[in-house]
Amino acid sequence: MDRRDLESFMKKTEERNSDEEDGFKENFEKIHNNYEKQGATDNAIQLFLDHIPLYVIPGIHNSSVPELRPEDCVRDAIASMHERCILGAPIGVDADSSTENSMDRDIGLIEFSSMVLWAIEEVEKAESELCSKSGSFFSMLDQLPNIGRAKIGELARTFRWGPFLPVQLSDSLLHVLLLLSKHRLKAAPVIDRSDSRIVGFVTQHAAVQLLLHCSGLEWFDSIANKPLSDFGYEKRGPVIHLHGDQSVAEGLHCLWKNRIGGIPILDSKTERLIGNFRSTDVRLLLDNDDIFKNRKKLTMEEFINFDARNENSGLAPLDPIERELGALFSAGALRIKSHFLTKMGNPVTNRLSDTLKQAMEKVAESKNDCLFIMNDGQRVVGMVTLRDMIVQFSPPSLESKGVGGVAGFFETAFQQSDCTIENGSIVCDH
Repeated sequence: MDRRDLESFMKKTEERNSDEEDGFKENFEKIHNNYEKQGATDNAIQLFLDHIPLYVIPGIHNSSVPELRPEDCVRDAIASMHERCILGAPIGVDADSSTENSMDRDIGLIEFSSMVLWAIEEVEKAESELCSKSGSFFSMLDQLPNIGRAKIGELARTFRWGPFLPVQLSDSLLHVLLLLSKHRLKAAPVIDRSDSRIVGFVTQHAAVQLLLHCSGLEWFDSIANKPLSDFGYEKRGPVIHLHGDQSVAEGLHCLWKNRIGGIPILDSKTERLIGNFRSTDVRLLLDNDDIFKNRKKLTMEEFINFDARNENSGLAPLDPIERELGALFSAGALRIKSHFLTKMGNPVTNRLSDTLKQAMEKVAESKNDCLFIMNDGQRVVGMVTLRDMIVQFSPPSLESKGVGGVAGFFETAFQQSDCTIENGSIVCDH
């Protein structure tokens, strides 16, 4: 199958009115079989991924994407995202009157957990100004208007938001992988060219899930079937960790200080892994006022036990596509809560002898952002993130379809979010 045949096939797939899920499986299987017949080549991985357009992925139009404004205050932004159960949202500005292009309106992505952690850090610093120190998270922000009423647009350097680097429905999976791996983005916004609106996000989770659909292809298996020990994840230095007898407040500070998505919790006596504190878990302090009020007294082990007892209430029924494929491309992929997300007391682990594919399957199933590598003594010796996995399958060149270019809109986006390109990757000043 040459490029012309593939493009013709993709066009037919786009025009089909049958079930999205069946179309995706059928499309992926056909390309899979043809490349398997041709055998692996030096650029097989790039050729394959460059022929999977985003519009054939089920769920790409699943839901609308909420947007925040630079003039929104921190308190209202957090409350809105918490109420809608979303982990991230684009920041929009008024577009030029001559155009209604999302690329001109949206200047960045902001994270729910980042705002919450920043707000808690600021509340701790201003504790002496509080009239009541036993209130809920939002009541604290109401007492400190310099924090709660601070404008999002004024805090670009403080929050961990990235430049707005969107992809279009016609772009390929290769294009997305390059953005997620080379530019350290957690999600790439997807733009519908017909109306220049954001229709969803391609997350790191979705990218890993799609890569797993390549299982059986020689180029994929040649990488994915290697043991984790071959990648040297355990040689990157000590893993940042917390002990079960440390407070939740200490855990929150550790997440903010180190800008990481997950921290292993170890038993203070045995040093054995007992849990995982993730940035997504900060929502529990907003769900339950008692946890926030007692964050300085409540230990991490007690927090883990609370999470184990807490049911996943308020979750919508599983979407058929989500249940079957797990490739969540819509705004639903940025949900705070998930049927699949494991409890804090059930961290995802692998042994050094396990393969990269086995690790990918575990994070895909659990919807965790990372997993921990254990040695024979059941001690944590390394951590593997979603990006660590994706980068193994991303070609080293950033030249495909102009990915990495900073002309025009990209240059403006970088400036607005205090980012620059250095050695082919995005570097943020915050």
